[in-house]
Amino acid sequence: MINKGNQDHFKPASVDWGLDEQLARIERALAEMDGLGNRRDEQAVELRTTHNAELHSSIVAAARSPRLPQLLHQLVSVNAIARNFGQYSADAVERSQRQHHDIVDAIRWQNAELARAAMTTHLLTAAEVLADVSEPVE
Repeated sequence: MINKGNQDHFKPASVDWGLDEQLARIERALAEMDGLGNRRDEQAVELRTTHNAELHSSIVAAARSPRLPQLLHQLVSVNAIARNFGQYSADAVERSQRQHHDIVDAIRWQNAELARAAMTTHLLTAAEVLADVSEPVE
């Protein structure tokens, strides 16, 4: 599920800001997710899952941190998110998208500390949301 003790791996020094191509990929994935709006149909859930994975993998590539991929895997299971994205409330999807914008803004502004904080907030929130939607209903 989540290991909150690993937050220190989002160190500002681990971000390489000279990656215009990566930023373009990140912004494309974000725009695609924005274009889905509040759609909740099966196709939208599938597309949102695909674009979310692209967004996160592009952020990892831009960070060029050898530890970040492992940390993300430890914090939040991408497979669990994919299985449960359709169960996220509209508020949870909207909050996640706002957090994505915060992360991208920080990258665009080349503010490593803000990027670290925004990504940490996003991952911890996603883990909590995932725990809520994964709990069996009695």
